[in-house]
Amino acid sequence: MIALGSWNTTANATISTATNVYRFSSPLSLILPYFISLGLALPFMLLGCIALFKNGVSAMDGSFEQIITTSTGSSILDKAAAGGCLGGSEGVPKELRDLKIRFGEFIGREEPGRIKRAGFGTENEVVPLTKGAKYGVCRWV
Repeated sequence: MIALGSWNTTANATISTATNVYRFSSPLSLILPYFISLGLALPFMLLGCIALFKNGVSAMDGSFEQIITTSTGSSILDKAAAGGCLGGSEGVPKELRDLKIRFGEFIGREEPGRIKRAGFGTENEVVPLTKGAKYGVCRWV
């Protein structure tokens, strides 16, 4: 069946693909800021890697679990922080602001059956951590 007014024919077609080419009049203005940024960032990345290697433990950014596990264990810190339980800078007690704290191993945890515990405490409660020592044991009940 042939429709009226329609027929097949052959035609030549040219297909072209456009490519954008960018040329900068001063490429140094584009390249220089990237290399300066890279040059400034690399030393900090290197220092971070060295610190991670020396510490031996990675930190979780903004993790509630990390905050709670490292801030419990110091009775002096607990008493000082109890007054600022609502948060906010105006609710922080002066005693807590003036307290000098550091991160380390709690003193007096060497009894048999006790685990070494690392966390924040006052300068009288903690000593520097020992590299390679095992701190804390996770036991699921």
